[in-house]
Amino acid sequence: MKLPFFLIVLLIFFCDVHSQTLDQTYPKDDVETYLKILLSPQADVKIPSTSKNSVFENNLLIIKGLTEIKEGNFWRAYWDLKKSYQSSVKNLKKDSTDVVSKLNACIISIAIKEVPNEYHWLRNFLGFNPLSIELQYQYLNEAKNHNSEIISSQAHITELLMTSFLLKDRDLTYVLAEGVKKKFPNNEYVKVALSWVYIKMHYPQLSLQELKSISEKIEWFGYYNYLLGSAYFYVENYENATIYFNRYLKEYHTDYVKDIYYKKLMISWLQYNKPIEGNPYLDSVIQLGGEYMNLDRYALKFVQEETAPNRSISYARMLFDGGNYEKSIKVLNAIKIDTLNEDDKLEYYYRLGRSNQESKNRNLAIKCYLEVLKFAGEKPKVYYPANAALNLGKLYQELNDKQNAILFYQKALNYPKHPYKNSIDAEAKRRLNTLNASK
Repeated sequence: MKLPFFLIVLLIFFCDVHSQTLDQTYPKDDVETYLKILLSPQADVKIPSTSKNSVFENNLLIIKGLTEIKEGNFWRAYWDLKKSYQSSVKNLKKDSTDVVSKLNACIISIAIKEVPNEYHWLRNFLGFNPLSIELQYQYLNEAKNHNSEIISSQAHITELLMTSFLLKDRDLTYVLAEGVKKKFPNNEYVKVALSWVYIKMHYPQLSLQELKSISEKIEWFGYYNYLLGSAYFYVENYENATIYFNRYLKEYHTDYVKDIYYKKLMISWLQYNKPIEGNPYLDSVIQLGGEYMNLDRYALKFVQEETAPNRSISYARMLFDGGNYEKSIKVLNAIKIDTLNEDDKLEYYYRLGRSNQESKNRNLAIKCYLEVLKFAGEKPKVYYPANAALNLGKLYQELNDKQNAILFYQKALNYPKHPYKNSIDAEAKRRLNTLNASK
C-alpha cells in the first residue's frame, strides 16, 4: 500500500520540530532514523522502538506507525497508531484543553481515513473510530491559534498539506503556502514541505526557490536531488534536470528511478526528436528501479504500451504538470482530432479538459470531460474516465449544481479497478459526504 506522501512530509513537523527544543530527553537520533526511512529511498534500516514513559511517546508512535506502513508492516503500524490515538483521546478526557493531544488525534484521523478500501477490514478490526471532519477542523484551528510556535507551525503545515494532497485545491494551497512562508521564513522543515507541495500543485518554479534555499546534505532527505531535478524538468530546463537526476542515480537505485529514466526518455524524444523505438532509456525504465512509487508504476506502464504514444499529447501532459496550462491548451488545439485513434482521442479530451479546468474555463472543461466519458465505454482500462467524472462533480459543485455533482461523484465510484481507484474513490466519497451533510 502506498502511503499518501503528504502524511510522510507532515511528520517532519509533527515530530522532528520538537528536536529544536532544549529537552534533553527527546530521542533525536530515533526521529532522524524515522525521517530517513520516510523521506529517502527504501533501505535496509531497522525501525527503532519508541522511548517508553516519555512525554514524546505518543508523538513518536505516530511517526513510527507511518514508517511501518511505508515498509509494509501494516499490523505493527496500525497497533502503534491505535495506541497513540487511544492515549491521546484518554488525555483529552482528563484535560479538554490539551492541544497537543488534539493535534495527535487529528493527524491520526486523517491518516486512517485515507486507508485504501482493501485495508478497511484491518482498520475496522482494530477498532479505529476517527474524529469527524468537524472536530478535525476545530482541533486544527485551536492548534493554529496556540501561542506556542511549535504547535502553531505543526497545525499550519497540517492544513497546508491537507489542502494540497487531499482537497487538491490549487488556489487555496497557494494562499496558505504564502502565509506559512511569511510566518516561518527560516524553518528548514517548512521549506522541505513547501517544495513537495509546490511540485504537487504545479508550481515548479516556486519549488525550485525552496529547494535552492536548503542544503542537499540533509541526511534524512534522500529525495532532494530527485525533487530538484523534477522541478527543473517541469520548467523545461533539461540540462539542470539531467545533472540532478544523475546525482540521485549515483546514490539510489529504487524509488523514482523508473520515473527518472522515463523523464530522460521524454527529454530525448521531445527536446532532441530522438524516436522512442530503440531508445536505451526504454530498457532502463523496464529493468532498473522499483515499482513502489506511483510515478514509477506509471513510467513502466507507459513504456509497455503496445502502441506508440502521441507526441503532442505527451508534451501537453508535461506542460500541464509544470503548470503551463495555456501552452498545454495551445499544443492540444493544434492537433487534428480526426487523425487520432480512439485511445488517443480519449486522452486528448482528458488532457484538454484538465488544462481548461485549471485555466478556469469551466464550460470548455465540462464539454471535454463529457467527451471522455463518451469514448470510454463501460470498463475502460485507464483512469481518465474515472477522474473525468470526479472532475465533472467538482465543476458542477462549483456551479452549485448539487444534483449533477452527486451524479458524477457516484459515476466516478462506479468505474471498475484502475490505477488510481483508491485515491479517486476516497476523494469522491469525501465530497459526497460533504454534499449530503449540507442538504
